[in-house]
Amino acid sequence: MGNKGPQIDPKEAAREQKRIITRSERKLEREIKALERQEQKTMTEIKKLATKGQHNAAKILSKDVARNRAQRNQYRMIASQMVVMKN
Repeated sequence: MGNKGPQIDPKEAAREQKRIITRSERKLEREIKALERQEQKTMTEIKKLATKGQHNAAKILSKDVARNRAQRNQYRMIASQMVVMKN
């Protein structure tokens, strides 16, 4: 009578959603690791600049580190919410 699509098995749909969430979790974990690596590089750069006496540049980079940490915390919050949705 109507424009109904093919019937989808609820178990299959749940499994597909779980697969999608797991992929997203892995993607977030990769992003978090990349942010951590970037932070390490920035911290070494800050130390080099500080020893050279370029405190203004070091201050700018330290603000970047703070933004980086805030973003990483947001990603962790999202990842924990995905874990809850998956279970």
